[in-house]
Amino acid sequence: MLGWSNLLKRKILVIDDMPVFREPIAATLRMQGFDVSCAGDGQEGLDIARQENPDLILLDMSMPVMDGLGFLKHRQDDDQLNQIPVILLSAISDEDYISQANDYGISHHLLKSRFSSDELIQTIESCLGELAEP
Repeated sequence: MLGWSNLLKRKILVIDDMPVFREPIAATLRMQGFDVSCAGDGQEGLDIARQENPDLILLDMSMPVMDGLGFLKHRQDDDQLNQIPVILLSAISDEDYISQANDYGISHHLLKSRFSSDELIQTIESCLGELAEP
């Protein structure tokens, strides 16, 4: 597990079209010391990711303009973004859809209906810890 000081100011991008989900998650992460940016759809997420180069992305799947799979397809083809870990945080539990997301290299999948703040933080720590390992 990463020490507290290693997590400070790590940048996380939260991409979700629903403020009722996005804002509480962003607030929780900020309280944990993360630098958090938010986007309301996949295209906005791509733009922000290219500008800010986050350490990790939390991604919803069902969004207008560009959904999560569209974002993952673009991310895969972008040398600047394709190494950034993505945690899928979605209400979608369809195995085929999740399998497609896995094919695009997501790091983890959490269901919105079943995750806790502690589980989210542990998953983020795990992903960021894997980045810090030699």
